[in-house]
Amino acid sequence: TVGTMARGKKQGVPAIPDIEWTTDLTWRLLAEAEKSENRKTLLGKKKDENTSKDTKIAVFKRIGSVILADSYALNPDSVGDRVKKRFD
Repeated sequence: TVGTMARGKKQGVPAIPDIEWTTDLTWRLLAEAEKSENRKTLLGKKKDENTSKDTKIAVFKRIGSVILADSYALNPDSVGDRVKKRFD
């Protein structure tokens, strides 16, 4: 439910609040995924385009830092995991 805190997997790592994936937030996620620097890793490169050296989780963290900035400041790893789960 909204407002509860998820448990951090590692001791001492702050938990982030549950994320309510609204339609607007989901569209923001998709818009970030379509940006050139993210699209190459998540959706594949276009013909005659170099590959990215980023890992998928690094891209999910980068997207999370934009669309979930407050939670990202608390725990970037958890935000990256949450964005990945929603994207998949």
